Amino acid sequence: MGMQMLFTILLFVLVGYYLDRWVNFKFPLFTVLLSLAGVVGSMFIILRRLS
Repeated sequence: MGMQMLFTILLFVLVGYYLDRWVNFKFPLFTVLLSLAGVVGSMFIILRRLS
């Protein structure tokens, strides 16, 4: 479960990073938003499996 959470968050962070580079933002908006979405999504999956 921990590795799945790590890879999910890492995937979201990398996608956000490349989106920020593609759009050429000065502030890493997509990196921040997608990393938070990755954390929330992986926590949701873990909590759903545990209950």
